[in-house]
Amino acid sequence: LLKKTISEQKIKNIIVLNEDILKLDLTVHELKNYKLIGNIPYYLTSRLLRKFLAEEELKPKEIILTVQKEVAERIAAKPPHMNLLALSVQAYGKPEIIEKIPASAFWPKPKVDSAIIKISEISDKFFEKLARNRSGRHCERPQGAKQSLYLSRSLGLLRHSASNGTPRNDVR
Repeated sequence: LLKKTISEQKIKNIIVLNEDILKLDLTVHELKNYKLIGNIPYYLTSRLLRKFLAEEELKPKEIILTVQKEVAERIAAKPPHMNLLALSVQAYGKPEIIEKIPASAFWPKPKVDSAIIKISEISDKFFEKLARNRSGRHCERPQGAKQSLYLSRSLGLLRHSASNGTPRNDVR
């Protein structure tokens, strides 16, 4: 129905792909400067974001998705309430919740509320900057629980306790 409507209205800048998004080969479609927009099964959210933000060489200009409200809130969280999902998405782009959608807006009604999240300003620049800041320093790759502290230090997310000045990791 969507393809038919786009064709009838002669809209040239929209391509509807009815494919498995996780197996999609972007080189086949010769996409340039594209936006990824969709209402996806919620269980695919993390894998889809990883694919298009971290794995694809040709990254979208923006990503706009309908996701579970709690996941959208975690993605858009700010320190000290960030988790690994927030860190990994925000390393590539700027997420914002555009709209919250109550479960009652869908039929059949799901058990959870939803939200439309927009990730803009997508790039790899963060990692280039991080690599430049870390270059020239001898640093072994930390293991286990130390990895999150290392990541937090690298991202500048450590805070200092007011009482004794020692670093405190506020990233969850």
